[in-house]
Amino acid sequence: MNKNTQNYWFSVIISVKDDVRILNLIASINKQLEHKKVEYILSFNGAKENFVRLIKDKISDNIENYQILISDDSGTAKAINLGIRKSSSSRIIIIDSDCTLGDDYFEIMNESLERNKIVNGRVIFEGNNLFSKYTAKLRTIVYGNQNNIFYSPNLGMHKKIINQLGQFNTKLKYGFDSEFSSRVIKAGYQVYFEPNAVVFHSCHENLWREIFIWIHYGKGRAYRYNSGCFGPKNLKNLVNMFSTPRIFSPKKGLIFNLFTCSYYFFRNIGILSALILKKYD
Repeated sequence: MNKNTQNYWFSVIISVKDDVRILNLIASINKQLEHKKVEYILSFNGAKENFVRLIKDKISDNIENYQILISDDSGTAKAINLGIRKSSSSRIIIIDSDCTLGDDYFEIMNESLERNKIVNGRVIFEGNNLFSKYTAKLRTIVYGNQNNIFYSPNLGMHKKIINQLGQFNTKLKYGFDSEFSSRVIKAGYQVYFEPNAVVFHSCHENLWREIFIWIHYGKGRAYRYNSGCFGPKNLKNLVNMFSTPRIFSPKKGLIFNLFTCSYYFFRNIGILSALILKKYD
């Protein structure tokens, strides 16, 4: 482990529990021409010892300048917060463990962060079976039209923004980046979209795992509503919280439209449960 910090472009923070797809991310990092100019922080949350050992052995064989952090199973937001606190650079990048990097990713992000305080890169969703391909298509439609949002699978920013606005909200399993985005907007920061900084995001192939995520997306929206992120608590903003983008179309086919309905059904179940129970985790 090399702790020479003076030449780091930024610290890359990766939160992981038991996702073996992080090995693909490590392989893609090793292909980057400038990967030695970056610090890597693997923040494990609730991971088993043998999994940590496997990943540590793999990264030590291929990559310099890394830290291994271990915390209890308290969620992604807490693991990322720990990584930010321990990072050596004044700039950070957050990447999901189930992503891989596009060509020249580090050079592009470095140049973009020289000019901007917050950079949101392009996320290309991918699937390996029919279900995950539908998930990839849905996420592309939902997030592809919102390029300037604060979206954590591919995000770079100056650490002083975290110091100013506070850390990610650990009450939320998912949607903590959307909640932080509300603080970013309120503080007057602009999120710059860098289309050439690409990550390829692998979607879940397990139906129940994806439904779990959809429900927690809803809980995150409920938290944002209750905390005022949608504006005053009135009927208009309550309806806005439950609203859906115009992504239903006969041209997309019956199966995909049913799939989309399922997503919003379970997301809204999450919203209702959080509003009633006041529990967001």
